Amino acid sequence: MNIQNILQLPLEQKCEQLTHYTDNCMLSTLESVFPLIISDIFGTDQPLFNGWNLCKITHDIKSREFACAFNFLLPNGTIFKIIYTLLKDFYIKYRFPLEYLPVFPRPFQQSPFSPLYRNVPNSDQNALWTVPVFPSGYQVRCIRYVIKHFHQFAREQLQDSSSLGELRRTVLPMTQGQIYSFLRHHIAHWPLDSSFKLIQETWFSFIQPWRYASASTLPPDTEDDLSPPSVDSAWAHFIADNLAAYTSLLQLVLDRVLRLDLNNLFNAHMVFRVAKVYSVPNLAHLLKEIEADLYNDKLNNKFGGPSARQSVLRLGASERMFSHETTKKVSLLVTRIHQAIAHCTLELRSPPAPSLSLWKTIQAEIHELLYGYSCRPPKCDKNSRTNLTHTIRYLSQAAQWFCTIFNIPQPQTSAPTFNSTYDESTQCNLDHTLDNTLVTGPPRLNVTNGSEEEADSMFLPESSLTLKSMQERVRRMKYDGDPDLLPPGSGEIRWLVKLFYYLSCQINIAFYDQIQEIYSRESGLPSLILHATLLPPCVVYQYRLHSWAFIPAPKVPVQLPARLSLRSFASWATILKLGFHTILLCAVFGCHYTLGIAMVLLLWFLTALLKYELKRVCSGLFGN
Repeated sequence: MNIQNILQLPLEQKCEQLTHYTDNCMLSTLESVFPLIISDIFGTDQPLFNGWNLCKITHDIKSREFACAFNFLLPNGTIFKIIYTLLKDFYIKYRFPLEYLPVFPRPFQQSPFSPLYRNVPNSDQNALWTVPVFPSGYQVRCIRYVIKHFHQFAREQLQDSSSLGELRRTVLPMTQGQIYSFLRHHIAHWPLDSSFKLIQETWFSFIQPWRYASASTLPPDTEDDLSPPSVDSAWAHFIADNLAAYTSLLQLVLDRVLRLDLNNLFNAHMVFRVAKVYSVPNLAHLLKEIEADLYNDKLNNKFGGPSARQSVLRLGASERMFSHETTKKVSLLVTRIHQAIAHCTLELRSPPAPSLSLWKTIQAEIHELLYGYSCRPPKCDKNSRTNLTHTIRYLSQAAQWFCTIFNIPQPQTSAPTFNSTYDESTQCNLDHTLDNTLVTGPPRLNVTNGSEEEADSMFLPESSLTLKSMQERVRRMKYDGDPDLLPPGSGEIRWLVKLFYYLSCQINIAFYDQIQEIYSRESGLPSLILHATLLPPCVVYQYRLHSWAFIPAPKVPVQLPARLSLRSFASWATILKLGFHTILLCAVFGCHYTLGIAMVLLLWFLTALLKYELKRVCSGLFGN
């Protein structure tokens, strides 16, 4: 069924079919059907259409529809699985018309606040719309330039006793609370895409005032130099007054990074920039001293005095940078970095795939037309190899910096030099990297609950990680979910799998009570028939995904009842067997092909009954 036909179904069937449809969709298909699903749920494109009428579906009146809609819209339900899948590609964007937003309350519309913050009213105004709206890229750039000019303005002529000098001394203390709140809110809620660089660089501009102290002009935005100047101890009081911007915001960024794909060049560069800023000489030492001084029980503090401690308490900076929890989180990040390095290195190690011949190209086109997915080998051109090289370099340097800042042990190996083209020197260099740097250094968690194999599945092994060992792991993987929800294999016809799954679901739903009642009987011909033709009850497992990537998803057992499954008839092998036996019967007995098909199906049915009865008798005589 296509998406338009699914959206015309009743709510219960619609939720079930949408789940099955989206689970088997490619990313490009999901990108196009997602607006249609949202429009169908909320009725945004049709003024007279109320969508699913969610406000009128209650558990007391429409319990089954309520359960279906509730499970579909859960944070780990179908709609959010689609969202999480689309978020992996930060190039996917959607327009959201502002007229869809609810009307603001009248008292708030007349408030003197900026329109930028009209959607974030105070709690006592009982506003209808409280979801935060993010500023545009232009507004974020403006805020960053203002912060830069604040730093430069505050450091000029500090000994001036005029009113202008007083303004220079108070401009940062007056605004640092608002700047911190702005950064904290947007770091915690900004979408997982490349536009986060604007917020990240604004944060870096705020916590690095020394970059704007002596320069007559503002420094450029390109800050990838590997030898920045040391932070003077004179900045200790600024760091103490704004300690939350260095500690709490780093915690938020670490949580964000642990949810990202570090094989991506942009994400790798983001991690590199964070590590580089905190690796500036003397900064980590100052942060450690200031944090230890402000969190002790002494009345007199060396850095900042009571005002700095009050600032920390006012901003709610309860997270400490050099605590056991933060070090554990950074260790996990370093482990993820090494995993990403190993993955990128294996991709870079593989030789470029040769171009397909004309006949192979035609075969690939036919395969994609029949089965809906491509069988072409992935392209790995010069640009992609260059990106992999940069990704490895960024991640390697970031891991080294994090290990130095937080005193985490790391392997004592030299960083290899990568070429952008594939040749023998690249191969030898990558072999050396795999054998030394990438597979012996990542820290390991102390697994107390669970086997060592479970720990190895989460982190890199200590032994050599090769393509052969990875393929062996894939072969040992076992699918323990619903067998009917497996994607169509190469020996199955895709549209027949969907058709037979839909028919099976309709029969199982329509005759559920009768099937379970007859199947539970211990004797009788109807019970024998169902036991021979239906799938038996079984336990499958589902994974309840958390919103945090570093928390393992627990396996939840789900009991499936006895049910009809017609999927075996969607395989090429079954169809060829039925066709061969039908032709054979028609040729021997001279009957019509429709009668031949009926005779073949009857023989199949009798064979299934005979096999089940023989199996039951043998198990009764000889045991299991």
